[in-house]
Parts: sequence; C-alpha cells; structure tokens
Amino acid sequence: MADTKVIVLPTIGIGDLLMFTPSLRCIKRIYEEWEVDVFVMIDAAREVLMNNPHVDRLIYYPLLQDKIGGLKFVMSLRRKKYDYSLSIFPSNKKEYNLVSFLIGARYRLGHRYLVKDFQGLNFLNNRRVRQSGLEHGVFENLKLAELMGAVCDRDEILREGLDYFLTPSERAIMHEIKGKSSLKLGVHPGSSSRKTNVRKRWPREKYVELIRRFLSSFGNSEVYIFGGLEERPLKQYIFEKVAVPDRTHIVDGSIREIAPVVAGMDLFLGNDSALIHLAAALKIPTAVIYGPSNPAWTYPFGVPYRIIRLGLECSPCYHYSPKSLHCPSGRDFACLRELPVDLAFSSIVEFIDELGLRK
Repeated sequence: MADTKVIVLPTIGIGDLLMFTPSLRCIKRIYEEWEVDVFVMIDAAREVLMNNPHVDRLIYYPLLQDKIGGLKFVMSLRRKKYDYSLSIFPSNKKEYNLVSFLIGARYRLGHRYLVKDFQGLNFLNNRRVRQSGLEHGVFENLKLAELMGAVCDRDEILREGLDYFLTPSERAIMHEIKGKSSLKLGVHPGSSSRKTNVRKRWPREKYVELIRRFLSSFGNSEVYIFGGLEERPLKQYIFEKVAVPDRTHIVDGSIREIAPVVAGMDLFLGNDSALIHLAAALKIPTAVIYGPSNPAWTYPFGVPYRIIRLGLECSPCYHYSPKSLHCPSGRDFACLRELPVDLAFSSIVEFIDELGLRK
C-alpha cells in the first residue's frame, strides 16, 4: 500500500541502532513509497541517523529526561495511525514495549526473547519472531522486516554492511587523516555505563601496555584514543601512562565529531560497545575484546574483523534481558581480567599482517 506508515522504535544502544540500519535499507528499497519514521530518545541516536536516506522522518524526544512529557508525546504519536511499529532488537525491556503499545500501531513487531520475555512485557507486541540465540543482531532485525513481507538478500546485506553517512565536510576530515603516512590504530577502551556495562571493559592498565607495545613495534604508527566526554578520565589516564604524546591522541566529542576521525583509521580496536559498530559502519577493519558478551551476536558486521577473547568455559554468559550485567560464575569477570596482553597484541599483529597494513 502506497500510504503505509511505519515507525521504528528506540533502544538506548547506539550499536543496536547501527545494527538496524541494514533493515532500514532493505525496507526502503523494497517499499520505496512507504513512509518510514524513526523515533529516538538520545542525541547520539539522532546523530547516527542524520543524512540517512532510508529515514523519511527522524522523531526525537528525550524520554529519559522527561518521562511525564514523554508520555504525552508518545500518546500524540497515536494520531499518526501507524500501520507498523518495529521494536529494534534487542528491546527486551518493559519501557520499550509500553511505548510500542501506547503508540498503537495496527501491527506491533518485536521478538520473543529467550530470557525474561514475559517480564519485559514483550507480549504487548502482536507480531513476534523468536530470538534464535545464534544469529547476529543484524539478522535478528531482518526477521522484523521479513514479518512485513520484505525479502532481504542476506548476502547483499552482509556485503553492504552497516550504514553511516558522512557529510562532505566530515569526509574532508577523514581524507586529511587518511592522507597521513602512518599506521593509524583507533582504540576505544570504554563502554556504556548503562546497566553496569562498564564490566565489558578490558582493564585500562592492559590497554596501556598494549598501546606501548604497538607503538614500539610499529615505528611509523599513531594511536587515537576514542570515547565519549564521560570517558575523558579513562582516556587521559591511558594517554599519560603510555607517555608517548607525539604519537598518541585523545579524541573527544559527539558521534558526528568523532566519526570522521574513526573513518580515517587503518584499524580499530575496542571492547564490545557502540564504537566498534560505528567503525564497522565506516568500513574500518575492527578487532574486539570480548568477555561476558557473545561475539556471534555482535561481531563487527560487514568488515574484516578479529575476535579477541580468553574463551573461559563460563563465557559468554550475557543474555538480552532487563537484568543488569553480572558474573554468574562468581569469578568477577575473569574472562576480561585474565585476558593477557600477549594474546591481544599477537592477535592485532596477525590481523595487521592479514590486512597488509604494515607501513
């Protein structure tokens, strides 16, 4: 139907939003005449979708800061009379599903989760697909598009990867950095602090040692340390401890400000967090340090990648549920604490050689 209206509903996770972009692309290619709105509730999410040609209208309201006003705003969206609402995977949280229910689309699409599905009020969605527990988040999201009848070519989705659209001025910054002759490694030592996700971080002292070894082993190289403004103390600590100021750089700013710098990297390294997905969307080969989370669900999609993990028998243990991240084995996240720098560094060197990046 030419007048079909779709609204995509938010999660807080920037990485989760980026992993939905292939579904947006697929939906708009097949149903060009459909109106596709995306509702976001944090500035970073809005920045991720700026200039995305597959979004007809980007709707922003800071629900986290204004829940009373947010309720009124959500109720106002009912007047749009959407045909479909899509709850981005993973949305296993009652607040997300209440938003979907209150907007009142005719068909409310979501998942049936493996863990705490009822507690997350996922039954409020009236068209659901089952979380497989085996597939990447991109493919879990594609199942929502397929519920609407979209036929998405998975090989094409993998080949084109995630989407992030730089402006001409941002591309100029990218080209300026790429023009430098050095081997440029981007590092994100942080992660979201939401739901105790700081526990996904490899210890900062190990990042210090790895960066020192990288700079020592690759003479014509530089390291760019990325993260949000709230991660400034972490970045400053690593910068000072590495103590090679002429070849180490701190990158601060919003998503739009840091993305052109990420796009200028030869290689990116980080914990399982949003910026590894941003790097993938910008087509940068990416290595990820994993502990409790499952690399099969969140590996860098559509680019060459390297998984770095200790592989303890209790890992991965994290599930998509309303519950905060914790260590059920009682080993205080040994999967990260005990992951040696030698293992991480050798993996990075092998990756560099595979990619032919030595300069």
